[in-house]
Amino acid sequence: MKARRFAFGLFGLSAALLGYELLLMRLLTLAQWGHFAGFVISIAMLGLAASGLCLHFQRDRAVACSETFFSVSAGLFALTAPLAFAVSQQIPFKPFLLAWSAREYFHLASRVLLFFIPFFCGGVATGTPFVARLLPPARLYFWTMLGSAAPFVPLFLGMSAVHPLRLLIPVTICGVAAACATAAHRWQRAVWLAGGLSVFVVVARLPFRYSEYKDLAKTLTLPEAKVLDERFSPNGVVQSVRSPFTRYLPGLSLNFTGTLPRSELVFVDGSAMEAVFDAKQALADPVFLRMSPESFS
Repeated sequence: MKARRFAFGLFGLSAALLGYELLLMRLLTLAQWGHFAGFVISIAMLGLAASGLCLHFQRDRAVACSETFFSVSAGLFALTAPLAFAVSQQIPFKPFLLAWSAREYFHLASRVLLFFIPFFCGGVATGTPFVARLLPPARLYFWTMLGSAAPFVPLFLGMSAVHPLRLLIPVTICGVAAACATAAHRWQRAVWLAGGLSVFVVVARLPFRYSEYKDLAKTLTLPEAKVLDERFSPNGVVQSVRSPFTRYLPGLSLNFTGTLPRSELVFVDGSAMEAVFDAKQALADPVFLRMSPESFS
């Protein structure tokens, strides 16, 4: 029975851990830019390496209290994974100032430390069954690899249905399930369930913040600007924004003094801004098209 509980826990934790890594890459790409995505891999490797070092020095305690080590570490991962990203969004990190301001290195180090914590906790939980030899190594590797492969399809489908931020909820659910499966006492299960429910409420209500340097963030500062539609896909989050004060057409001649037709601005991941003009107004007064680069095509 104990072996089955650890097999289930290891499967659930492995799925949550790798799913969190992939999701964090997506969230940082969305909040900042794509070059921060690879940064997550380095932080994950740092956290897992540190957890292995911790288990090496705490081997005897991990063997003697394997249930507690696994349950506590898995539960802490489940709770800190979404909270780390939530707190990181409150840190005023401005990557453009790294070359001029030493303060930005402090902000960057703070974000690294925040993301390090859940990977460290997840690494301790994953390594405990191997150190304590709770199952034959082949079975441990089987459940770990199977769990690591599990989140790909759910993440792909989930990103087509909801904002990537809300997918932190399934990560917490998997981590809490792993912690409860190996908890030695009922009160411990109650603690993890209560903590997981609290995190669920926080993530469900948490607003997503884009970098102030992204096109979407700047556009929403215009008077009467509002998001008309938001759609999700694995390729990006697409928003449609309208404001009566937008005047955007790249390459428009400076000699144009008329009024552009009503338009909506379309953003992908908060950037890649494109203008979509009202078809009827554009056809009724197409003068602006003759004063744009498209007129040469």
